[in-house]
Amino acid sequence: MRALAAILIISSSVVCAGCSTGGRTYAPAISSLDQVRLGAPQATFAAAGDLFAFDANGHFGEKVQYVSKSPGPEGCSYTAHCRGGRCFGIEVKYPEPGIARAQALEVVNRLLQDLKPKVTEHDDEDLTARDSDHGAEYFYFDKRFRAELFYSPAKDRRVVQVNVWSS
Repeated sequence: MRALAAILIISSSVVCAGCSTGGRTYAPAISSLDQVRLGAPQATFAAAGDLFAFDANGHFGEKVQYVSKSPGPEGCSYTAHCRGGRCFGIEVKYPEPGIARAQALEVVNRLLQDLKPKVTEHDDEDLTARDSDHGAEYFYFDKRFRAELFYSPAKDRRVVQVNVWSS
């Protein structure tokens, strides 16, 4: 019976990644850039030494940032902005020529998937303005989250940067 109880305790501590036990919080481990999510504990990025490096230039007051060490899918680079022990912003930058809008929206959905917000407002005025070289689109989610798509100046208007932020 004690052996079974020990196995259950060990199993629950393994499954409990990202929760608190005994006053200590354990960050969920990530092994690829595709697992990065808005709202993740800062410790997730600090512990992912193979993927992220602390950026001393991005440290302002309580805000710290981590940058990806190697290119991700499509050659992109990630910057995770953290404050108060949580990731409140993620920037994903793509080399020219960028990625298609549909693919960029998939990235937004993936970065926000644990939060499951609904789009409440869409602003593409900057994208449709005649005098705009680059253009941008903004998506608002219940005034709690914002996603930004920044476009290249090329005719095909491919996305070169995807950002998500929490308020």
